[in-house]
Amino acid sequence: MKKAATAVCATKTLSEGQAAEAMWVYYKQHKAELMTDIKEYRDYILAELVKGVSTENVFAQFARAPEPAAPVRRIR
Repeated sequence: MKKAATAVCATKTLSEGQAAEAMWVYYKQHKAELMTDIKEYRDYILAELVKGVSTENVFAQFARAPEPAAPVRRIR
């Protein structure tokens, strides 16, 4: 798991049910951008959302690293 080095913006605290709903909605919309093992961090994500950390800030820690660009093929 990656640790965020930046300050975390707190929003209003959520109930566990609200946090689970927010987590699910964000996951569905951004699944392709997230690490494949994100399900292992479900409890951590829920806990952070319940504390009031924004959904974007929580999931930013689990963003998949961009793939390197394909090499340029030179034709002579």
